[in-house]
Amino acid sequence: MLTLLQSDFRPSSIRGLGWLGIVVVLGLAGCGSNGRSTVEGTVTLNGQPIESGSMSFRPLDGKTPTVGCFITAGRFRLQVPIGSMRVEISAMEKSGKKGVTTAQGDPVEVDLVSEAIPERYNAKSVLVIDVKPGVNRVAYALDR
Repeated sequence: MLTLLQSDFRPSSIRGLGWLGIVVVLGLAGCGSNGRSTVEGTVTLNGQPIESGSMSFRPLDGKTPTVGCFITAGRFRLQVPIGSMRVEISAMEKSGKKGVTTAQGDPVEVDLVSEAIPERYNAKSVLVIDVKPGVNRVAYALDR
């Protein structure tokens, strides 16, 4: 799936704001320390830190809330409910193709973007973490 994004790659598109809202709501659901622990670490793709992306931690048992956070310069940190969680990672990259948008009035040529992370780490993630009390440190080294 290709999405239009302004060429300066800022989250100013409507989709970017939508993701921001979802991650903020999910993050708020994970705030507080009762039954939650800190999960922090790094995320790389093909050995390179993911510059900008997002993560979701979904409970395998469905009994606790899903929480999420942003990845910045390959690093993340958030409060996650204790228990087994499926981890989904997402990051966009320029596709090398151009498109035209009129979202802000006049037609403007923009870069098209697509999901940089393979499905096995996001929509069909095989990543699982067993969150324990205390600080949980993890390094996700993803490959294509």
